[in-house]
Amino acid sequence: MDSANQPAPLSNGLLLYVDLQPDELLISSPDGPAQFKGLDMNWFETLNRIKNIPIKQTSEENLETAVTLMKSTYNFYRESSCGTFPSGINLYTVTPSHVPIEGLPQAPPVIETLDLSIPRKLLLWVYTLVHGRYSNISSVVKYCDEMKV
Repeated sequence: MDSANQPAPLSNGLLLYVDLQPDELLISSPDGPAQFKGLDMNWFETLNRIKNIPIKQTSEENLETAVTLMKSTYNFYRESSCGTFPSGINLYTVTPSHVPIEGLPQAPPVIETLDLSIPRKLLLWVYTLVHGRYSNISSVVKYCDEMKV
């Protein structure tokens, strides 16, 4: 079943933003920072630039890849119900009227910081990439369950 063409849960009008903290990802890893000793610093620099970024729908040319990513992320979510994951991925919602003006460095006013596990954050992130709108995590999980993503 093609999940990109199925009815998705209605949006509540909130926009989803991501803020990565690569230092937290490294520090809170179960194997510690030594695990990342060979990490290319270009990757670290790239991850470090993902600050207060609105999550928007992917382009049509990348939609198939995003749907595949959603299927994989949903499987990861289902299989990782108990486990310790590093922190460092922050998701929060903003109302459209509080979106910052492009070019200004300030962060938008946060309506709600989402306190979710990493697998749930990743699922919510990729769902928003596929569908172009935010929905609460219980609706996203129900959607994925029903669509057999």
